[in-house]
Amino acid sequence: MKRIAAATGTRVLGPNCLGIILPALNLNATFDPITPKPGHIGFLSQSGAVITTVVDWSIPAGIGFSAVVSVGNQADLGFADLLPAIATGPGTRAVILYVEEVRDGRRFLEAAKAVTPDIPVIAVKSGASERGKAAASSHTGSLAGSYAVYAAAFREAGILLAGSLEEAFQLGELLASEGYPAGDRCVVISGAGGFAVLAADYAEKHGVPLPPLPPGILDALDAFLPPIWNRTNPMDIIGDGGAARFARVFDVMIARQDLWDIACVVSVPSAVLNPVELAHEIARFSGNTRKMVVCCLLGGESMKGAVRILKDHCIPNFPEIEDAFRAVGTVLASGRRGKGAAPPCDARRGD
Repeated sequence: MKRIAAATGTRVLGPNCLGIILPALNLNATFDPITPKPGHIGFLSQSGAVITTVVDWSIPAGIGFSAVVSVGNQADLGFADLLPAIATGPGTRAVILYVEEVRDGRRFLEAAKAVTPDIPVIAVKSGASERGKAAASSHTGSLAGSYAVYAAAFREAGILLAGSLEEAFQLGELLASEGYPAGDRCVVISGAGGFAVLAADYAEKHGVPLPPLPPGILDALDAFLPPIWNRTNPMDIIGDGGAARFARVFDVMIARQDLWDIACVVSVPSAVLNPVELAHEIARFSGNTRKMVVCCLLGGESMKGAVRILKDHCIPNFPEIEDAFRAVGTVLASGRRGKGAAPPCDARRGD
């Protein structure tokens, strides 16, 4: 089949694959009955079952895709061909790979190195254990190879390695929305003292610097925050002020964007806080900065509407604080830095 296809200039996807989905074109050439919503993440997977699971999960999670491609056994088209095609396709701002085996390692690394300076690429590599290698071999005939070798090659190519699919999509959403930060100075704005303490712990654990607040910011915040606020970073702005207090803090941070690179906003359910109002204020904050803005609106039912507003404005929200600092720490550890300007987001910038 490959020989006949090559004679006519036809490329072959698979075999032993699910197919391809291009949501923006309403094209679902698979036997998955669900088409995900359009978005900015390209997803290439060697497993069709991983795709059907991720697509099903993406609907309630509010995650959209620029393309979903099942790689299969790579008789012709492989990761080296598909990665640059998807990365340069319309709407793609990050690419996630589920990899069992890369067939042509040298060509793949060359392709990845050409892509990663502009488009973040995150990989989940299976076959880390001996049994995992054996399972990969029986699944798609893959020679899984040494996990350590793959990890080193991915790092060399600028690919971020994730420990799970959940972590990969957290990284993908973060980078598709915010891009790489220009620096590593992180400020935490929290309405809850306990979570400010946890933020400090997780930031240290995952290598996210929390520098002291400069005098210019401290003086501006002292002008309106309660006298008992902690005057340090992470900021505990005291939880009795509602969305309006967060908004005034955001105004200070917007005015002094030269003093920070990443902002993490932490909030919890409260009788004096309207989460939807806070989400709109965060959207305003994000839209008026050229920095990475990360949210942790923690809780359950009471936060759903607010989280949906953040999703509509392409602002990442993490359900656990440690997840946020793990993702930011992974991005910082990659060594890649941006220009301090988030990529355009349709909802955020109205284009």
